[in-house]
Amino acid sequence: MNVPNSESFVHAYTRACESRQTSFQSHLLSPALQTLKHLLVDSDRIKREEDWDPLIKGIKANRDLQRISIISDIGQTDPEVRVESKASTSKLIQSGSRSVNHQSPARVRALRLPAVALLSRISCFLASALRDCLQGSYALTVLELSGINLSEKEMKMISVGLFGSKSLRELSLARSHIGDEGLRVISRGIKLARGIHCGRITQEPSCTTPSSTVGDNTS
Repeated sequence: MNVPNSESFVHAYTRACESRQTSFQSHLLSPALQTLKHLLVDSDRIKREEDWDPLIKGIKANRDLQRISIISDIGQTDPEVRVESKASTSKLIQSGSRSVNHQSPARVRALRLPAVALLSRISCFLASALRDCLQGSYALTVLELSGINLSEKEMKMISVGLFGSKSLRELSLARSHIGDEGLRVISRGIKLARGIHCGRITQEPSCTTPSSTVGDNTS
């Protein structure tokens, strides 16, 4: 199906990299992306904020991906650690901004946030991009977010995307900390979505909400 203003992920991603003047993440441009339209993102390998920006823009604009998988092993931390990571990130950024004039450009570029803190920092932008992708794509059938910690606000964004999705059939949030409120939000989104027939939400043992599976939702 031809969609107005449609754009492939590869084109949107490479254009964003060129605009940002940052290098491509070669592991993103895998054979599976070319042949199966499956974007597999190992978020633990992305350690610079400037490398997340083109990826988020590519996801937001794309209309051709059939499956998106974003996974993290580091991100499987307790929610309290996630909050601490955000605070640590702010301290790092503030510290860097105060001393940036006293460091060489090479030293500034060498400052890198830890992967878990960085993912925590950009998760809101990622959720917003996924929302727009879900609403605009006629091709995306599977969305997998594994080990990705998301707040209630971010789950609301994804839930809005689910409600507006024209093609999604499967959603997985395995090993992701989303909290009780996030679980309620996304469960409502799955039930209101048009075509999702398989939704898997598996909480880690530290969360008070048990593992949940939303089954057939087709009418």
